[in-house]
Amino acid sequence: NTIEVTDLNLNSIKQISLPNRLPRYIAFHDGKAYVSCYDHNILRLDTATLEVEAVCPVTGLNPEGLAIQNGHIFVAHGWEYSDQGSYGTIYDSTLSVIDLATFTETGHITLGINPSKIISVDENTIAILTLGDYGASQPSLWLLNTRTLQPTNTHQPAAGICVSDGILYGYQATYDFQTYSNIVSFFTLNPATPTTPEPLTISHTFTDPYCIAVNPQNGQILIANSPYGSLGDLYCFTPQGEPLWNVETGYYPARILFL
Repeated sequence: NTIEVTDLNLNSIKQISLPNRLPRYIAFHDGKAYVSCYDHNILRLDTATLEVEAVCPVTGLNPEGLAIQNGHIFVAHGWEYSDQGSYGTIYDSTLSVIDLATFTETGHITLGINPSKIISVDENTIAILTLGDYGASQPSLWLLNTRTLQPTNTHQPAAGICVSDGILYGYQATYDFQTYSNIVSFFTLNPATPTTPEPLTISHTFTDPYCIAVNPQNGQILIANSPYGSLGDLYCFTPQGEPLWNVETGYYPARILFL
C-alpha cells in the first residue's frame, strides 16, 4: 500500500502511503503518474508535488497494467478471488477506456480472458497480454489500435513481452506435466504482420523466465530467470541470442529499465 519515490541513485525521496488501495502498475504522461489499484480505482499523482490529485473509479475486476495513448488511458482488468469461480477465482476479459482530459471511464474493450500487462508499441498501438484461466482458456498476445479502438488477437501465447524499435520480443512458458517443468520458447513479432511471429533462438535453457528487455543502445537481450522461492538470475545475450554474461539477483526480478 505504498509507492516509493527515489532519485536515480536509489536514495529515497518520499514514500507515498496509499492505505488499502493495493497499487499495481504505473504509467507516466505530461508530468503525471497514473496508478492502477486493486480497490478498483486509478490514481493520478503529480510528479512535482508527489501527491494524489485525482481518483477515477473503474468498473471490472482487479485493475492491472495500463498504458496512455491518443488521449486515453487503457486499463486491463484481470481476475479476483471468488467462491463463484473455479479454483476460487473469476476472470475478466476487458480493458477500461478512460478519457484523459476528464479523467472519467468512458467504455470497455473486450479481449481474451485475464488481460494483465500492457506496453506501448508505437504511437498508435499497444500490446496486451491475456493470461487465460490457467486451464481451457490459453494465454495470448493482443494488439490494440488506439485510434480506431480495434483489437487484434495474434494467437501467439506469451507470458512476458517488451518492445524495441517497433518489434515485440516475448517468451512463453508452458508447464509440462510429464517432466514437471516449464517448456520455454522465445519469439519476435512485427505488428505489421501480427499473425506471423518468428522464433527467437536464445542459447540458454530457461526454466522460469520472469521478464525480458532489449537494450536500446546496442540491441542486447536481457532475460531474468526467477525460480520460485530461490534467488533469481539476470542473463545478457547478443542480438543473435548468444550468451554474454549473467549475474545473480534478488528474489523474483521482474522489471528491467535502462537509463
